[in-house]
Amino acid sequence: MKFLTKPEPARLEKAYELLYQLGATTIENKITPHGQEISKFPCHVRLAHMLNKAGKKSAIIAALLQNKDILYNEGSSDFQLRIDHFQDELKRRNIKIGLFSRIEADRKILEKLVNHETSLSTAQSLALAFPDRIGKKRDGSTSKYLLSSGKGAHLQQGDPLSKQNYIVAVDIDGDRKDTKIRLGIGISENEIRELFEDKIIWQNTCYWSTREKRLKTLRTEVLGKISLKSENWINPPFEEIASTIINAIVDIGFHFSAAEEQFIARVKLGGAGFPNMEKNHLKETAKEWLKPFIKNIKTADDWKKFDCLPALQNLLSWQQLTKLDEVVPKYFVSPLGRKLPIDYTGEHPSIELRLQELFGQKSHPLVKNKPLLVTLLSPAGRPLQKTMDLPNFWKTSYLDIRKEMRGRYPKHSWPERPEYEKPTTKVKPKQ
Repeated sequence: MKFLTKPEPARLEKAYELLYQLGATTIENKITPHGQEISKFPCHVRLAHMLNKAGKKSAIIAALLQNKDILYNEGSSDFQLRIDHFQDELKRRNIKIGLFSRIEADRKILEKLVNHETSLSTAQSLALAFPDRIGKKRDGSTSKYLLSSGKGAHLQQGDPLSKQNYIVAVDIDGDRKDTKIRLGIGISENEIRELFEDKIIWQNTCYWSTREKRLKTLRTEVLGKISLKSENWINPPFEEIASTIINAIVDIGFHFSAAEEQFIARVKLGGAGFPNMEKNHLKETAKEWLKPFIKNIKTADDWKKFDCLPALQNLLSWQQLTKLDEVVPKYFVSPLGRKLPIDYTGEHPSIELRLQELFGQKSHPLVKNKPLLVTLLSPAGRPLQKTMDLPNFWKTSYLDIRKEMRGRYPKHSWPERPEYEKPTTKVKPKQ
């Protein structure tokens, strides 16, 4: 039959998921023989599946769930108390006669639909009806659980049922990510294993622990989304490790050292013919260029100490590295032959050196046909002037500097025409 009103796609999908989980339909949403059998039961499909699998004694469970809670507002969400209360002749006298009659009538009807008995416990019977709501207490929590469906759930603080490590959440408050458990029952790990032996599987997991700030590799025995047992995963494939670590690195962020920043800036200045060294691009392509170099990274501290320079250099071929040294050199060789590191991280490539070292320099130093920003230092190493036009400096600002510095540093050379003098770092010889 077609729906008169088309249901919401998300709700319909969840309904099909439940039917498949209960074995009532195939993965293609076709009804199975089990589905055809339980479709004859006059109750919810969860309860029909439970009755079919758990047998006659589960009829009372289904009857109680189909009617109003006999211990409503009694302060405990434990379903076992409802069973005990109903089966205790003295206690059940407190149940309203009309409610008791309806439950008893339902029990008799449902019991006639099944002909077999089983040794399953009440908790196991309910787990059959609610396989997606088997919960395990979260680490360090007193009342919060993770359900096998992946949802979070919690009991009211102080509820006696919260002493249980595993539960079946029979009735929950809505479909929120963290829902309140209104009715449940404790179940042991052995009972879970016995019932869902074919559904429990081992999963290998490689992940980055944000709390411990390190790589974790685990083999976990799981039922749905809950873990029953965990142990270390020995020798996981490098591909798994590399992917996890690089994803973590991208989240942590790149903090390049001064040497790495210099290399990146040089390559960027190199322009066409060199790899893209924009920070966003490096982040997006980290798996490509970083992967061969991260074998020893296991913690956030390892990453802080990690030298990225070899990995960055590996992005360039030998020919490109050679070309880079030609067009964007690491060093400026002063007229005295001293190699001075060029700083490429500012707005302009720059160098610092004592003014006297540039005596005789008639043209301004260039990188890729662009002038270096030159900081000229006093004999004491203090900045005197920044310039990107040395010939003009000799003719203008130098003359003022000369007047001031001659008196302060009389032992050093301050010629009138420095562009025609020999470079020096020495003081003038005594007369």
